[in-house]
Amino acid sequence: MRGKDEEECTLQEPYWNARADDPPVVQQELDMLYDNLAGSFHHWGARLRKDNKDITSKHYNQTLDQCYERFQAIIPSNVDHPTVNCWMKPWFGGGKAYWEILRASALATRYARKSPFVLRMAGKELAFIKTSSDPHARTLS
Repeated sequence: MRGKDEEECTLQEPYWNARADDPPVVQQELDMLYDNLAGSFHHWGARLRKDNKDITSKHYNQTLDQCYERFQAIIPSNVDHPTVNCWMKPWFGGGKAYWEILRASALATRYARKSPFVLRMAGKELAFIKTSSDPHARTLS
C-alpha cells in the first residue's frame, strides 16, 4: 500500500513533468494555471468558512457548482503553441485531454492537504492519474 506522500507525488507528477519542459510559453501557461487555481480555492474558502453556521446543503451545492465552473474555465491562452495545442486534444479514454489531467495535477500540487476541495474539483482526473501509475490497477467506469 502506498503512503500518503508517495500518493501525493504520483498526483503531482504530471504537473512537475510539464514544468521540466523548457519553452517560455509552456512555463507561462503553467504559471497562469497555478495562479488561476487560487480563484476557485478562495471562493470555496470564503463561502464555506468553518465559522459560518448558516451553511445549508443548497448553499454548499451552489458553492461547489460555482467553484467547479471556475476550475473548468481555467484553460490555456496560447493554444497555437505546439505543446499547448497537444494538451487540448482528447487522447485518454473517455475523451479526456491531457490539459484536464495537468490541471488536476496542478491543483493537487498547490493544495495537496486540502483534500475535500481538491477531490470535489478534480476527483475523477486524480483517480485516473492514480490508477494509471499502478500497473496492477484498472479503471472502472
